[in-house]
Amino acid sequence: MPLLIEAGAEILPCLGDPTLVKFDQYYDNEAHKLYPHWRKYCTLPTYITKEIRRIDIIGKRGRETFREAALINQHIDVLYIASFPDMVASALDWFNGYVIFRVFGHGDFSSYTKAMKFLRIDKAKFAASDKYIWSPILYGLDSGGGPERPSPT
Repeated sequence: MPLLIEAGAEILPCLGDPTLVKFDQYYDNEAHKLYPHWRKYCTLPTYITKEIRRIDIIGKRGRETFREAALINQHIDVLYIASFPDMVASALDWFNGYVIFRVFGHGDFSSYTKAMKFLRIDKAKFAASDKYIWSPILYGLDSGGGPERPSPT
């Protein structure tokens, strides 16, 4: 998030995965020293940011209501989704902006194709979208490194 802010992007982070956030007592504490200082760079009014941040994007797996989708489409240009290809597939159905899928790897899968097949996600949908950006952290799910971290082999 700090790098996106430094690059000039306005960030509006979601509240995260409700099943994991409950274990992080500082997740939504903007005064905490590890909390990203996104709000001072955000030009959206507070009432809109609060409403959008309360949408349970992760819990709904990207299947937002018509009203939620309309609100997000009105104010958001890019969705940055990490590790959840099913959320990306759902968002491609209703989101008008760009969807960046930050792939961190997915369990014991040896390839992206295998993961998508297991999750019953149509890869053609991703390829057909002109607003989908795949941003892997590794060269492939079966590799040990990528541009950020060279492979030891």
